[in-house]
Amino acid sequence: MVAILRMPAIKERMHEEACETLWTLTQSSAENVTQALNVGAVPAVVSTMSAHPEAETLQANACFALYVLDKGSAAGQSLTPQIVIKAVLVSMRGHTNSTIVQKNACMLLYELIPKSEENDDFAGEEGAVELVLTVMRGSKNLDM
Repeated sequence: MVAILRMPAIKERMHEEACETLWTLTQSSAENVTQALNVGAVPAVVSTMSAHPEAETLQANACFALYVLDKGSAAGQSLTPQIVIKAVLVSMRGHTNSTIVQKNACMLLYELIPKSEENDDFAGEEGAVELVLTVMRGSKNLDM
């Protein structure tokens, strides 16, 4: 999956499916999470998000894949949180009317930000608080 995510010229749908497959494979397996992190899944997902900023389903799947990787990662395993936070905020800003992108992004931020004061400070500096509040005010369908 990571190899597919690293292919820049590949069609959006294939990247979308690769993100979905990544979270499916890692959702209930700590071993698969560790393996995915070791082969560079996070930078590959973030790169895919940057390559297809307009692709709503891909963005939603990517946010959820990053959420699953973060939630399943062991203490000390790095997801390069500042890069992830920045990518997720870009996705949220680009898909303000997408409930699924907003929901998956908020779940990831909820999981990632409290892990360190540095993450908290960085997210605040990048406007995460205001963005999440805007999402909460604007959506009645964010059943989290």
